[in-house]
Amino acid sequence: MSVIVCGTNNYVGIKAFEYLSDKGMDVAKLNDYAPRVTRHAIQEGDVVVYLDEYTGLSAYKSVQAHVSGLSSVVDACRDNKASRLIYSSSYRVYGRNVYIPAFECDTKMPFDLFGMTKMWGEDLLYEVCGITEDDRSFPFTVLRFSKVYGPGLTEGFIYDTFDAVLRDVSPGVYFGEQTRDFIYVDDVLSALDCVLCNPKIRSNRVGAFNVGSGTEINLSELASSITKLCGSDLEITQTTHEEGVWIDYPRMLLNLDKFSVYGWRPKVSLDDGLKEVYEWILNR
Repeated sequence: MSVIVCGTNNYVGIKAFEYLSDKGMDVAKLNDYAPRVTRHAIQEGDVVVYLDEYTGLSAYKSVQAHVSGLSSVVDACRDNKASRLIYSSSYRVYGRNVYIPAFECDTKMPFDLFGMTKMWGEDLLYEVCGITEDDRSFPFTVLRFSKVYGPGLTEGFIYDTFDAVLRDVSPGVYFGEQTRDFIYVDDVLSALDCVLCNPKIRSNRVGAFNVGSGTEINLSELASSITKLCGSDLEITQTTHEEGVWIDYPRMLLNLDKFSVYGWRPKVSLDDGLKEVYEWILNR
């Protein structure tokens, strides 16, 4: 199986390329989405894993990563008869979903730039590739990741809290009752492996799957767990929610029932994952 990984300049993309290479797969990188480049790089039978993402505030860069670049890859996949495209989406496509946990069939209501452009990427696939088979369509799978963390990632709530505590600075938590669904990077990679290798999934032309831990934790509890893991007695600096102030996601939890039918479940608990991150920070 020849696999092309797009987005090897970000955390999950780097980890995916390393993981698939270690499994002995024929893996190539693709980070230039100019049409002449994608048409040359993507060949008949290839599986393309599109993991590119941009989390900043530039509208241009967000659309470029999640929509424009994807559109070039989609055209190359159709023209050259790739066997499947796997697209990394996000829990943020659900927005302030009233249903917790969020199911794949729930209405997508993103309200931020990242979630909106990820949704546009999903919509592009469904619109261009089609639901029914014809000469211009091809199979694709959408993976909606929850909050990914792990060794090597130097941003996000978990890393920032470790960094503060290890510098003997009280970690700050804004509206600590917010909950998040954190998934360890190894479980993300096993989800990708399941889509690539599970014949039942390969027999489905299209589909979207939630990829999360199946559990939620509020940020105050998480900060306390990290502080204790570091052997610190620092107090958590709490900033309470003021009425009328916008909170992006008061709760976030993904339902995993659909993906579990195909044999995938997360294996790394949050406690074990935090220990791995802690060891990595100490030894880097």
